Amino acid sequence: MKILKHFLVVFLVEALLLGALFIWMPKQKNSNILASESKGENTIVLTKSNEETVTITAKNKETTKERDFTIFDEKKLSADIEWKNAQSAQVKIIGKNQDLYDVTVTFNGNKIEIRNGENDPLISYEETMKLQKEQEKKAKEEAMKKIEKMSAPTIALVKDITKDSDIENGYASTPAKPQAPITEEQNAQVNHGDDGALYDMKIEAGKVMVTLDGGGHWVNVPVNGSRLQDYWLTFYRMGNQSYYIDADMIMIAYCEKYQQPHIIMSKDQGKTWKDIRIDCESAGISQISIAKDKNHTYRIAMMSGDYLMFTGTSTDGINWTFDKPSGNDIEKASTMYSMALMKDGTILVTSFDDCLISKDHGKTYTSLKEINPIIAQQINYQLIPYDEDGTYCIPLKNGKVAKSKDGTNWE
Repeated sequence: MKILKHFLVVFLVEALLLGALFIWMPKQKNSNILASESKGENTIVLTKSNEETVTITAKNKETTKERDFTIFDEKKLSADIEWKNAQSAQVKIIGKNQDLYDVTVTFNGNKIEIRNGENDPLISYEETMKLQKEQEKKAKEEAMKKIEKMSAPTIALVKDITKDSDIENGYASTPAKPQAPITEEQNAQVNHGDDGALYDMKIEAGKVMVTLDGGGHWVNVPVNGSRLQDYWLTFYRMGNQSYYIDADMIMIAYCEKYQQPHIIMSKDQGKTWKDIRIDCESAGISQISIAKDKNHTYRIAMMSGDYLMFTGTSTDGINWTFDKPSGNDIEKASTMYSMALMKDGTILVTSFDDCLISKDHGKTYTSLKEINPIIAQQINYQLIPYDEDGTYCIPLKNGKVAKSKDGTNWE
């Protein structure tokens, strides 16, 4: 028993001695710290945060500032801190064969600057982003002020035409230049149904044709197909919402040279034609779409390259009442491909992976990506949305069509 007590006492004494020794031993230097030096109240520490990042931390009693530097998995890495004076130091991050970064750290009270070379910005990434947002906000406010001063579109010209060269293009009243022959890829077969009746439009070898009897007879439209169809610019292709046809009206909307909006129309089943040119205060229109609502009112929507939306209505297709342009909330789309006007006035604008939906003539938009991200990711941006008997339709990549009655619930 005495022997056991002796061993227990010896064990406890040794444990206490080892514990005390461990406490008082100098702690091993953190292997991730490449360098650390102080000058007065100012301290600089370089730490290898991970295999690809070195962090420089500069601090004093008033503040702390950090900045990360990418090192691309350097195996042999070191650092050097050389104080120029109590307020400034030159810091080097050194790789195996060369200096990777030559950084200046400057202390000035509660302001610390960490600069990588003379041309490095004096402000941090966060400050840069904040400044950029402020500049964008200011630019948008100025743009909105400019928009508020703009007038509503007007009808610049209504002209009887019998052939393509009768059309006056651009904002200058000059005859249209001969159009280049349309390519095979620019041919189009577009179906458009209204109230159960099927009417068709097609472009073949540069000729634009429409039929009112399901293809039994075709009527030539006096406009060259290359004005309506562009193979390379997806958003500048004919779609179901680019025209309207019934027994009383043939109406085709297009943009001359992506700027001047036109409507070419016939009220006698193609016997005579008129070209209507619309002036949007020199705004470059890149998208135009038309529809007829349940009250037999024709609607038009025109979108400019800088995302201004112009809308209007007409009861006869010739005399139009236009709204002043609405703001550019649509700019939330990263890349715009096509715009289509539904029969109830709803506007759909598709991009690579989203569709923006406006119920207020283009003033504000709701993102389909936020409503139904699965459908948004499947949008076929090469095909234009359309209205099918009051149902919004968006073609998908798998050949199917996403449909909605209200723009909120999709299936």
